[in-house]
Amino acid sequence: MSKRGNHFYSMKWVTVVASVFFISIVWLIYEVNRIDTKYSQLIEKGTLHLHMVQQLTFNTNRSQLLLYGLPHQDSSKRKESIAEIHKIRQTNSSIYDSLLKRKSSCSKQTNATPLTIEARKKYNQKVDEYLQKILTGQPVINTPLSLELEAAFTNYQNNINHLFLSKNDHVQSVSNRYTSETHTKSLLISSFAALPFILIILFVGVLLVEMRSLFSGFNS
Repeated sequence: MSKRGNHFYSMKWVTVVASVFFISIVWLIYEVNRIDTKYSQLIEKGTLHLHMVQQLTFNTNRSQLLLYGLPHQDSSKRKESIAEIHKIRQTNSSIYDSLLKRKSSCSKQTNATPLTIEARKKYNQKVDEYLQKILTGQPVINTPLSLELEAAFTNYQNNINHLFLSKNDHVQSVSNRYTSETHTKSLLISSFAALPFILIILFVGVLLVEMRSLFSGFNS
């Protein structure tokens, strides 16, 4: 083969190696940006959902404290407290509406939301019974209803905590999946970038073996 032909094939190999390396770099940058965007969206949505659930906990505790104080308040203060309890309930309803509009692929999270809503429904029923007795002047302290209200409140809080944990677990699970996907894609792209160099090494190895065989034939 002439020097010109050798130069042509050398340049061809250099072009192939450079092209593959360039494609690998562009591909890697694209994949990193894509996964980074998905991860940022996950964190943003996850943080928003967790904040919503924390707000449910805070609001419900606030409402329960107001209920405990009603029997010891005068009529004016009691009216303000009851109005705030209803306002808190409306706020929580808006939060649940937002949570229900946000679909999740996590079965634990999907199951936790309806259970929490059902627990809230039972709790609100006891709250309404409690308020009715307060407004009609009936005793509520150390009564079966007060114990039922306490039990419904505890059950509701436990369900909210479970909802929080399920959403947090979902964020962690998806985050781990993105991390694993990043490692896998990086390994694949690195392997693709190294392929031309591996082929060159194999080519040189085969060439050396052939040359050795050729020289051995001459010597024999």
